[in-house]
Amino acid sequence: MSKTLLYNAKVYVERGHFEEAVLVEDGIIRAVGGNKELLAAADAETEKRDCEGRTLIPGLNDSHMHFMQFGETRNQAMIEGVTSIDEMIRICREFAETHPGHVKSGMHAGCRIVTTWTESARIIRSCWNVSAATSFLSIRHC
Repeated sequence: MSKTLLYNAKVYVERGHFEEAVLVEDGIIRAVGGNKELLAAADAETEKRDCEGRTLIPGLNDSHMHFMQFGETRNQAMIEGVTSIDEMIRICREFAETHPGHVKSGMHAGCRIVTTWTESARIIRSCWNVSAATSFLSIRHC
């Protein structure tokens, strides 16, 4: 069992609420509180780290996400990682066939990188012009 006490920190708990120390046991946050309280509770085997007043955000994971962009990707042909123009055309045609409602006004391919096609010595942007893509893929509008 490993224990670590991070003390003398500015521990973010919630908006406007900060504490001074965090006790971690086997990778799990067991306690958050003041320096005196948690230093007194720590045993001799607990590793103690002085944070020297630095800000500590316990348990932070990057929950940053653009929900609108994520939702848009559900309506796109996913072409990231394709290795040929033929593969890209196949994926886009399959998407158009299985998602006809998403391609009535054209198609957006879901990859925001520029891919170099060594076999054709061309650079193709993955976000196509709507009319060019529908024409290229032989998609008809009803």
